Amino acid sequence: MKAAQQWLLWHEIIGFVSGAVTGSVAELLATRRALQELRAVWLSRRKFRSGSAALRALDVLPHYPVVTTRRLGALLEVSAAQAGQALQQLTEAGILVERTGYRRNRLFAAAEALSIINRPFGEDPILAPLALP
Repeated sequence: MKAAQQWLLWHEIIGFVSGAVTGSVAELLATRRALQELRAVWLSRRKFRSGSAALRALDVLPHYPVVTTRRLGALLEVSAAQAGQALQQLTEAGILVERTGYRRNRLFAAAEALSIINRPFGEDPILAPLALP
């Protein structure tokens, strides 16, 4: 960097920035692919009713891996009761984990999605194996 500023050796900074951009794109594509594969893993864990809030939540959770009943209801545009039922089904399937231990104002996390999103840069995502029928 210093060489680029002091001696106008721009090829060094261009190479550095290009490497950072291509590395970031590769990381984004790996994350996206892993999250899509994770949905298949989730679907293998239980049967979901077509159009159910729980099934629709599988599309939302990679983008919002930590949710409350209210937040999930707003994202899916369903009632609190429907969101609560979806959270219960997803928790029973091992897709979500309740993090607070409270009866009210509970927080649910999709731990597998978080592990993919929060993994160290450049590390391969690790997916849970598909459940056997």
